[in-house]
Amino acid sequence: MMPPAATVSRAATHLQVLSAGAVKYVVTDVAAKFTRDTGDDIELSFATIGGVQKRLEHGETADIIMGTAAVIAQMG
Repeated sequence: MMPPAATVSRAATHLQVLSAGAVKYVVTDVAAKFTRDTGDDIELSFATIGGVQKRLEHGETADIIMGTAAVIAQMG
């Protein structure tokens, strides 16, 4: 039987999140809880969804990109 995830030793991760600003408060709250529970560091960056698209077009990268399903589908 495996131990609960909280007791497994591992190196902390740094995640970069680029998100539409419309969900800023939800993402900020979830990120804080995730960091507290996992020890992983999350760097949050917010813009309008159009701004997110432009930043990606100009070569910016992120581990997680958040936006509406329609816009994310267009990016693929």
